[in-house]
Amino acid sequence: MNHLKLEDLGKRIAKLRKERHMTLKQLSDATGISVGFLSKIENGVCNPSISNVQKICYAMQVTVNELTALKKEDELLSTILKHESYVLRKEKPLPDLWLWRYVPFGNGL
Repeated sequence: MNHLKLEDLGKRIAKLRKERHMTLKQLSDATGISVGFLSKIENGVCNPSISNVQKICYAMQVTVNELTALKKEDELLSTILKHESYVLRKEKPLPDLWLWRYVPFGNGL
């Protein structure tokens, strides 16, 4: 079974933070986690607790799954469900709402 390495988790957090134009201080203020500890997490020195990962994800508006997935959603859909007649599609019908629904394979994928 594949596992996300500690240093890869930190790199992903740093990448997401930078994509959102957030400083460590801003992430610290949003999560209540010290700048020093966040820096250690991003550099793969410290292992964050699940609670801290949830706080970081909430502050950056991503799910824990999006942060920790070993494959991107498109890769998973094409790999796992390529022989199925229906697939799950993630949709965002409202600004703060995500839904998953079955759709016929090949419709917009």
